[in-house]
Amino acid sequence: MVRGFSSYCDEFGHPDDPNKNFMGICGLLGWSDDWITLSRKWRDIQKSECIPNPFHMTDFVHHKEKFSDYRWHSLDERKRVLKLLLDVINPANLIPVSASVSLRDFNSLRDEHRSQLKNPYDVAFQEVTFNLAAAAANRALQTAQEREEFFGNRIAMVYAKLKKFTGPAEKLWDAIKEFNPGVGNWMSSYTPGEPADYPPLQVADIWAYTLGHLQEKQQSGKEEARIAFKTFVHATFLNQGLGHNYFTFFDRREILSRLGQLPEME
Repeated sequence: MVRGFSSYCDEFGHPDDPNKNFMGICGLLGWSDDWITLSRKWRDIQKSECIPNPFHMTDFVHHKEKFSDYRWHSLDERKRVLKLLLDVINPANLIPVSASVSLRDFNSLRDEHRSQLKNPYDVAFQEVTFNLAAAAANRALQTAQEREEFFGNRIAMVYAKLKKFTGPAEKLWDAIKEFNPGVGNWMSSYTPGEPADYPPLQVADIWAYTLGHLQEKQQSGKEEARIAFKTFVHATFLNQGLGHNYFTFFDRREILSRLGQLPEME
């Protein structure tokens, strides 16, 4: 049976933000029907618990914007609601993938190297897209009972809209699909989406906030981020051996190696 995959991705950090040291993208891969089940449960919880839509982890943790009501100032209440949402995520058997770029290291590159890479978002986008497709191919290989199942389970990819980046990212996605058949054959569609319309993008937002926040803050990170991180670490552990990178960190050495350069040669 051909089920098909879907992935949902959101970014953290911004290259123009002087208060950020990292920018990256976090993605989650799952069977499309599992995402449908998750979305239904997510909407039910939002309705029964009066949780604003979209659920935005930054606003939730810092109780601002739509989460500025006094109710959200309580850490115990936030932990209770977060647990309800994480309990919806766990059964979906999602595969987390992420890529993070050191902004300091990227900005220290020569102009010629930065021009080749365009920007940190593109670096992370290409890596996450590649690894999501590789994960889909490997999971299809593990589960397919016949040839049609293996080759038919392609992945529809949805990325959270980001001003000034979404349009160029679609061109990059098309280039990956066309010129990298090893993963391109598994890529079916690219869609920019709004989190309010896609509950799975709200799940990706939790993953993106969690990784980005803990990278920036480390031991001083928010308790909500540490709680959520355990869910994604558990999902990673369950899916070990799928033959792809769960997390890629682009420091200066890694960036230059992708360009065919060694740091001492730069």
